Amino acid sequence: MKNFVITILAMLLGSATAWCQISMDPVVPDVQIVPGPSTDNTELHIAQGVRHELLMLNYYTIFDDLGFTVRGTHVTLTGAVTNDDLAKWAVAAAKRVEGVEQVTNKIEGLPPLTQDRPIRFEAVRRLSNGGLAHYINSSSPWIHVVVRGGYIRLVGYVSSESDKKLATVVVSQVPEVFGVKNELQVVSSKGVTPSKK
Repeated sequence: MKNFVITILAMLLGSATAWCQISMDPVVPDVQIVPGPSTDNTELHIAQGVRHELLMLNYYTIFDDLGFTVRGTHVTLTGAVTNDDLAKWAVAAAKRVEGVEQVTNKIEGLPPLTQDRPIRFEAVRRLSNGGLAHYINSSSPWIHVVVRGGYIRLVGYVSSESDKKLATVVVSQVPEVFGVKNELQVVSSKGVTPSKK
């Protein structure tokens, strides 16, 4: 009986300290954060502010991945960028958001390898011509193509599992590519719902 009570108390304490966390990776204009039933209003306000600030950054391109996680008043920036200054600007932008008390920068700079540049452009060209142009050919692309050392990582959002699979097939045919990692998320027309961690 004593062990049962201790187990129940541990479960209650664990649930009381559970964090609500809002994550978005990558940040794209047409995909919104949709509040879940357990979303904290402060975190939602911060997440919406950080999303807006990151979208306003100059030089954030289809070849970059900027994401973030909000936990309480702490923002963690993630991703990989082709321009090291973009990471600095992202940190400054997140710090400007009302309610943010701490910003951790986990954005990686992509090495300026000359062989990666043609892979980036060819991957985007093939996605555009391969039936996925509606995700690519706009001022706000849903799919981002991150290339490092000949490896392609697809990040972003698509509206169906078949489009996600097609993206892998299309970019796998790019010459000089060593591998493709598809991290595309299938989302509804509403957007991304915060996750509870």
